[in-house]
Amino acid sequence: MYPTQSLAELDAELSEYANDLASKWWWFLGFGIVSTLFGLWILFWHQWDADSVVIFFGIFLLVWGSFRLFGSFAYYGDGKWWLMLSGAVGIGVGIATFVWPDPTLKVIAGFVALWLIVSGTLNIIGGLFQKREPRWVLVLWGVLALLLGIWLWNHQEATLFTIIFAMGLGALMFGVLEIFAAFQIKHLPENYAKARSEAYDQLNTLADLHAKGVLNDEEYAREKAKVMIG
Repeated sequence: MYPTQSLAELDAELSEYANDLASKWWWFLGFGIVSTLFGLWILFWHQWDADSVVIFFGIFLLVWGSFRLFGSFAYYGDGKWWLMLSGAVGIGVGIATFVWPDPTLKVIAGFVALWLIVSGTLNIIGGLFQKREPRWVLVLWGVLALLLGIWLWNHQEATLFTIIFAMGLGALMFGVLEIFAAFQIKHLPENYAKARSEAYDQLNTLADLHAKGVLNDEEYAREKAKVMIG
């Protein structure tokens, strides 16, 4: 099946997407910095007890979920559904940590594992279905979070240290990858312009081959479609 959009329409759509997303790169950066600071604080502060972990984790998830939820309206276009759902899950788990009566370490471990598993799975799905950048960040953090969450779910008799480690590492991994994504997104228009120039060169080459009879109509249409889809 060949693209139904003309080259000009596709170019305009992708240019608009790249410019719009790049104009909001600071959102990714801010989100990444907040998550990184949370992760470092969790890992290196040495005065934790069960009650303080519950409060801190609940606050973190409310902030994290709010960033994702409101961010879905800001910059994700057709991929906003999974980001919106991920934010809603984060807020829901954050609220649950506050309203759960006298949570034990096992309950806290379950909440942390649930957040990692659900958000990790949604990131993998979102990354696989999103054909535009920064899909690699979504998939990578999703896989790491999912593995960490499964491990913690199977070790719910964990110590407070183990819970803190899983919670802090999850936040830190996400924050660092989000910062990398922010700078990649900042330069998205320039990268797209370079890719567009290369695509036009390929199309001109194909047109020359078609005009010389090297490619028949079917071959030309097929190869042209590959360039436009890519």
